[in-house]
Amino acid sequence: MRTQTNSHMIRATRAFALSTLFERLYLSAAGIAQRLEDRRGLRPLQGMSDSQLKDIGVSRADVERELTKTLFWRIGG
Repeated sequence: MRTQTNSHMIRATRAFALSTLFERLYLSAAGIAQRLEDRRGLRPLQGMSDSQLKDIGVSRADVERELTKTLFWRIGG
């Protein structure tokens, strides 16, 4: 009886570990997709004049800094 309980607990623990792993992978993939989308949204700002950027509260340096960040840095931050 005790052996059955232990094996059941081991299976449950493994199932939980796998579900946690898949959840983390999914969240990582979703985070990467969101960062790529955010990055695409920054591209049009490059074509704006400095006065247009100032009107929306963004500087040219802000735009350039965000566009030069690596994807890895953006995911972590």
